[in-house]
Amino acid sequence: MNKLFIKAVSIGLATLAVSVSAPVFADDVGYWTSSAGKVWKNRFGECWRSGGWSSDMAVEECDPVSRDEPEPEPEGLLDSDGDGVPDFRDWCAGTPAGVEVDNRGCPLDSDGDGVPDYLDRCPNTAANTRVDEHGCPYPGTALFTLEGVHFEFDSARLKSSAEAILQQAVRKLRDNSGVAVDVVGHTDSTGPDAYNRDLSKRRAQSVADYLTANGISSSRLTVRGEGESNPVTSNDTREGRAMNRRVELTVGE
Repeated sequence: MNKLFIKAVSIGLATLAVSVSAPVFADDVGYWTSSAGKVWKNRFGECWRSGGWSSDMAVEECDPVSRDEPEPEPEGLLDSDGDGVPDFRDWCAGTPAGVEVDNRGCPLDSDGDGVPDYLDRCPNTAANTRVDEHGCPYPGTALFTLEGVHFEFDSARLKSSAEAILQQAVRKLRDNSGVAVDVVGHTDSTGPDAYNRDLSKRRAQSVADYLTANGISSSRLTVRGEGESNPVTSNDTREGRAMNRRVELTVGE
């Protein structure tokens, strides 16, 4: 009995040695394979990965979903508003047909004012500007201050250096096409108040004339002069007086 047992154990060990030596470790494959190149699997049908395995070595037989490819959207998902975002991911249900949305299914709001683009009558509103339900700044809100726009001395004639700044104003008004605009002139405190008020209005009119000559409808513009009554800084210095001589574009009623 002992001899037969020892012989059986010896045969078993020899067979095990052959079995263990059969798989071949292959770094360029990523799996343990037989000498014939067949991937070895455990009793659960799982492939034996080598120590050098990486996701780019995955084969369909062993790792069908291990590649870095996005899983396709399940077919037949409900998209009630037809915006391309299925209902279970749609944060803004009921979006009107044809409205461009983000990946959450919400209408785009390019200027971040809380009013979606398709309802925004005043796109490109400056950050932190308070707006109404149409996305337009409230009346009296400054749209643009024409800093650096200069006039001939004691005159309403625009200097040629004002061209670049006035073109910025034209673009601003085109971007806010739904807004009525007050063109408001201001002066420093030099000279009589009545004269300054008249001069400020004439300068504001020069700016309005430039805007209409460059495609802005005159029906959108209201011109007024406030003279020296609304300074932004002290008139005691030359620099301060220069800052007070300005034309502003504000949202009208």
